[in-house]
Amino acid sequence: MKQETSTENLNQLELMRDEAILTSILENLNSGVALIDKEGRFTAYNKKFLNLFGLSEESTISNVNDQNWADWQVYGEDLKLLHVNDHPVRKAALTGKPVKNQLVGVRLPSGNNIIWMLVSAQPLFDRKGNIDKTICTYLDVTEHKLADAALRRSEQRYRQLFNSMSEILQVLELIHDAKGNVIDYIYRDVNPAFEQLTGMEREQLLNKRVTEVFGNINMQWLEIFGNVYESGVPVRFESYGHIFKKYYELFVWKTVEDKIAVIFTDITERKADEQALLESENRLKELNATKDKLFSIISHDLKSPFSGIIGFSELLLRKLKEDETGSAQEYAAIILDSSWQAMDLLNNLIEWSRLQTGRMSFNPESLDIIALIHEVKDLLYATSNHKSVDISVSLSDAPANLRVMADRAMISSVLRNLISNAIKFSYQGGRIFINVSKMNEEIVVGVRDEGTGMDKETSGKILASESFATKRGTKNESGTGLGLVIAREFISKHGGEMCVESEPGKGSTFVFTLPAE
Repeated sequence: MKQETSTENLNQLELMRDEAILTSILENLNSGVALIDKEGRFTAYNKKFLNLFGLSEESTISNVNDQNWADWQVYGEDLKLLHVNDHPVRKAALTGKPVKNQLVGVRLPSGNNIIWMLVSAQPLFDRKGNIDKTICTYLDVTEHKLADAALRRSEQRYRQLFNSMSEILQVLELIHDAKGNVIDYIYRDVNPAFEQLTGMEREQLLNKRVTEVFGNINMQWLEIFGNVYESGVPVRFESYGHIFKKYYELFVWKTVEDKIAVIFTDITERKADEQALLESENRLKELNATKDKLFSIISHDLKSPFSGIIGFSELLLRKLKEDETGSAQEYAAIILDSSWQAMDLLNNLIEWSRLQTGRMSFNPESLDIIALIHEVKDLLYATSNHKSVDISVSLSDAPANLRVMADRAMISSVLRNLISNAIKFSYQGGRIFINVSKMNEEIVVGVRDEGTGMDKETSGKILASESFATKRGTKNESGTGLGLVIAREFISKHGGEMCVESEPGKGSTFVFTLPAE
């Protein structure tokens, strides 16, 4: 009898110990736990359950079978009030099946905020298979729920920005070769601005390589994308996109998903404005240099012929008074020569001024080039005769009535300047040869003299430089270098070319081409 009593006491002690252990576990759980009987009454619960629902140990909890089973409101994930039969506890009791991790929101009477919980309910059965009790767990996931909602709002804002921005935005996955070099990239996301530029739907671009879509790739971009991927340091740079023929400012950074994001800002108009500004600045510099040169010519080169005209006019007047007509004739010739020099210079100044200011009209017409050469030759007769220079015109394998499509005034100026230049550097009694030929669809005109000639450095400067290369003639004739500048510009205007061959002491040959009619 004593042995039975002792065994019973031991069993009771073990049971009490197990209950104590179980109670300790329940009280230290991070979840609220409650036991509900088959009548829907809460028969046991831990402190976490009371804390979750803002209750004390003296609080009374109504029957869960009642629609108004508590003072708090219970919501579904859609924020609609939950019907009593949809509550996890009630659902488990009605179906006899466990409910796991159903998300519900609870608004307590003491506050306006909703507490979000994952509720699980497990029905417990008696020996007859009837539901005897239901054990429920309540896990507070409010922080996770709010963080998830904030993340979704952030994603929505990002997507709205992504879709509405006018700049192109791409998310790219880089492709590396075996050595780690970037060789291509895949479109993982693109915004509507890129769709609009390419005329392609987003679905046509996603998960495809750029080489697959466009056939080629910008190697400079690949290198920069690779550097950003390796270093994690964002980069901003400007580049020309050959596929769409636009200038872009690219901002590149590495995303948290190990992708590369790129914002493309179209700066084509800005680049055009910058180029226009640069050209305007250069043009202004040229105009200032032109102005300085013009003042120099007016103050010096134009002054010289008129000084000669005035001086010899005074001598002529004196000789006429003394009736020395022989000397007068010589002075008159000098005056005429100086007058032609001044006229030539004035004509060049006028034409040069029109070129610099863009006021030179271009009116090509059908011209007889041989007749025009003879007109200019006759015009310069007095100048050539003063130095006894003979000018001959010849044709090489070409009909006598060769015609060109050219502006009369411009080509007349070219011929006048080249022939005047040849006379200037010819010796007394020298010869000038003007040859005209036809090659394919072009007329080739050459003006050759037997004068002083030039070395290679000087002849190279004459046609390659924008400076005015000049030197004095065989009779100390002055010059400005304007004539050759004008001739170059006029021939270029016609789509022709000009070149020079020269050798010191043997003369020079200037050749230009014009389109045949």
